[in-house]
Amino acid sequence: MSRLTSLQALVKNTTSNVVLIREDPKSTKPISTFDYNDLNAYVLVVVGLGHPPEELVGVYDDIAKRAQARDSIPLRDIQPICRKETLVTLQGDENLARAMELFGSGIHRILVTNFQGEVVGILSQLKLMEFFWNEGIHFRVIDELYPKLMKELEIGSQQIIAVK
Repeated sequence: MSRLTSLQALVKNTTSNVVLIREDPKSTKPISTFDYNDLNAYVLVVVGLGHPPEELVGVYDDIAKRAQARDSIPLRDIQPICRKETLVTLQGDENLARAMELFGSGIHRILVTNFQGEVVGILSQLKLMEFFWNEGIHFRVIDELYPKLMKELEIGSQQIIAVK
């Protein structure tokens, strides 16, 4: 998939804001993802504002030169500049508490699979929060939390560190 078609897929995919990358068109298992963070990383490299680690300077330079020459760049070639979290999958019949536990560990997206291991959906932290916000009335325990202050729920750190 070229950068143009990947970008088009990302922009048109408003439900999950992510494109699944597969080894080849016939493969059913994703090997990575492409999202707006990856697009931002790519743009920063192309305009010369990316700050690569020493071992990736050559990769950054190559991508920038190819982009400025308007060459087609496969997503596989830009993967080294993208900071990826581990692809996590859950079967569609898995308990929602397990998904919340994974989100609590720092995962931002979960690939939902069928029994054959094929991805049938993507659950994001944002979609889960949107669900609870919109459907909270059906979950009395959650609905009772909305009027409470974060301090009352003891959410967040007591010690705040800020960097300018």
